[in-house]
Amino acid sequence: MLKTAFLIIALLLSQTLVAQAISNQSEYAEVTAYVNGQKVPPIYKNRLKVGEPFDVEVAIELKKDASFGIGLSSPGKTQPFVAESGPGGFDETFHVSPSGYRKAGEKFDFKWRLKPTDAWTGGSAPITLDASFTPPGKSIGDTVTFTVASIYIEPPGGAAPPQPAGTPRQPGLDLASALTALVGLGALGASVRRR
Repeated sequence: MLKTAFLIIALLLSQTLVAQAISNQSEYAEVTAYVNGQKVPPIYKNRLKVGEPFDVEVAIELKKDASFGIGLSSPGKTQPFVAESGPGGFDETFHVSPSGYRKAGEKFDFKWRLKPTDAWTGGSAPITLDASFTPPGKSIGDTVTFTVASIYIEPPGGAAPPQPAGTPRQPGLDLASALTALVGLGALGASVRRR
């Protein structure tokens, strides 16, 4: 019974690690994101004032022939950011070669300059990257989606509340925690086997 429980927990932990490690890849492309020059993941966190610009850059390298679309968004109906420049507006999909396919090995770089709006002041607004890839002859392909940033938008005239020390940079388990849990479970399993 304990052996089965140990195995289930170990499998769940390994799935969490794998999901975090490959969240920016698909069979069609590798997607790399940067916010103000910082590679993502971990999630970029910052405090900005309304109208204070920052940059989001995305590099895509195709592994297979595909057409694709890319966009940045936030959940909900409010628009916490506006695109000052970029391949498309905030919360819009930019279609790369909508009438044709790009070749495996091609590389693409996209850059947005975003500014926080007053629609989400006093809170943290996430920015999610979505890239959808469709291979030739198919109507459905693969999508890469991950959060690239969480921006606290400062209220006008007010200071942002301090962020608690030790706030995790990314939800879920980090690598060190997961490895520690696996080692602990391994020791537990070894002691159970000796009995």
